[in-house]
Amino acid sequence: MKDTNQNATSINEAGVPKALENSIPKVDNIKETGKVTAVVAVMQVNTNLTKDCKTGKNWIRKNVIMTSSVSRSSKKRPVLKTKLIRVLLDTGSSDDLIFIKKGSRPNIPIRKKEGGTREWTTSNGTFTTSKVGVVDLTFLEFSRSKRVHLNPDIVEYQGKAPKFDLIIGKKTMHELGIVLDCQDNTITIDSICLPMRNIDSLITRHKSKLAIYNYIAAGEPLSTASEQERVDRILDAKYEKADLSDIAGQCNNLSQSEREELLSLLRQYETLFDGTLGDWKLKPISFELREGSVPYSTRPYPIPEKYFSTTRKEIDRLCEIGVLKRQRESEWGSPTFITPKKDNTVRVVSDFRRLNKMLVRKPFPLPKISTTLMQLKGFTYATALDLNMGYYTIRLDAKSSEMCTIIFPWGKYSYQRLPMGVSGSPDIFQGCMSDLMEDLMYVRTYLDDLLIITSGSLSDHLAKLAPVLGRLRDAGLKVNATKSFFCTEETEYLGYVLTRDGIKPQPKKVQAILALNPPNSVKELRTFLGIFQYYRDMWEKRSDMLAPLTNLVR
Repeated sequence: MKDTNQNATSINEAGVPKALENSIPKVDNIKETGKVTAVVAVMQVNTNLTKDCKTGKNWIRKNVIMTSSVSRSSKKRPVLKTKLIRVLLDTGSSDDLIFIKKGSRPNIPIRKKEGGTREWTTSNGTFTTSKVGVVDLTFLEFSRSKRVHLNPDIVEYQGKAPKFDLIIGKKTMHELGIVLDCQDNTITIDSICLPMRNIDSLITRHKSKLAIYNYIAAGEPLSTASEQERVDRILDAKYEKADLSDIAGQCNNLSQSEREELLSLLRQYETLFDGTLGDWKLKPISFELREGSVPYSTRPYPIPEKYFSTTRKEIDRLCEIGVLKRQRESEWGSPTFITPKKDNTVRVVSDFRRLNKMLVRKPFPLPKISTTLMQLKGFTYATALDLNMGYYTIRLDAKSSEMCTIIFPWGKYSYQRLPMGVSGSPDIFQGCMSDLMEDLMYVRTYLDDLLIITSGSLSDHLAKLAPVLGRLRDAGLKVNATKSFFCTEETEYLGYVLTRDGIKPQPKKVQAILALNPPNSVKELRTFLGIFQYYRDMWEKRSDMLAPLTNLVR
């Protein structure tokens, strides 16, 4: 749709401007293709609006309270409610349109359009709008908390309602970063990609009611449903030998000859990428107990039946590779469970909180992320290496192994390697990594994440990468090739995206922040602010912007 200077407006039998007939997909046609570029959204509405006598504008009262219920003392005060609407994402429309039944009481603020009327043209004719609405909505399948503010032109209809309540045009889609992929039939909003929906799921009444219920009752956005399924499945962990030809072939920023040069280097250190557990050639680590500490053992955490076989299989695997050993005589016992990792493997998580209170910690300074990032400006090539099962490469002595005994419903196991969750583990591992790479000034180490950055040619980068790989091999360590990146111009590191032009936050982490629910208590507000502070060094006037919120927790 585009603006036009023609004057012609007519409506069809349903009361919709005839010019819009071909712009709104018909159900029969949609059923043939199966999918539509449309989403379900929750719109904030208010049935009690006041009118400005001078301007004729409808506005929400100033004393409106944004809650889902009203106390007895404020029954007469207006309350914002939610309404489920069907939104068409239309690349053929220049701007946004909302459909309101003619003569009905509006439930959104309405004002007269600046500059009078606006005339629209389509392949089927023209129509005119003279009012705009003030709309706040949430794409509930993509986020439960992020609100989008729109000022769509109002199209008044008579009779049966159109198939869609709101049309979002290409200008707004560009501003919101909405991507429609008609080849894969997907819609992407804020880096979350979901399949296009069938029209039946958008217009069926009982499904609409269910969606509203889910929006109100659910504790997370519906877009995380696939993630929850991944949690429920808890895929079996797999560690396989890397295909180095494939690894080099994925470096799309390199020419063919440069990929062959990288592949030649990787093959020199092929044993690093064999997918096995490394064995760091160090003296076994010993933990020191505080004076007066005594062994303890607690009841195991229950394991749901659907997780049971996978848990047993993972524990058996850890025994086979030497991380755990069956233990029948230890007086110690910490409860344990498993959680999925983002690369679809699983991680054993032990609750060592009581043990940690008894240990003498020997702190080693972890690199400050903000300082590390400031040192990364101006690179030409970067390689990020992730050590395979990092902590598990360090052995424990017999006494420390017995302290790190974990308990399951079917028995006990002792860690033979450095476990995650023990208070001194990060200090020990970081100290060992810093010693290993201490004199290589172009290497940054943060626990099991290594970053090699250079500002010269690719040959220079590979020449500096070689001694890093050599030291890792000689130390007995292994590299997780699937989580590593070689000779890139852009890479993810410590929650940021590093590029030749500068540093930016990871889109997925930004989306996670945008999808946060509004805090409802001081405790939740502290957590809310803490998450925002992760990217504090990238904000201008951050303190001023957050001052109204930080004042609430003082």
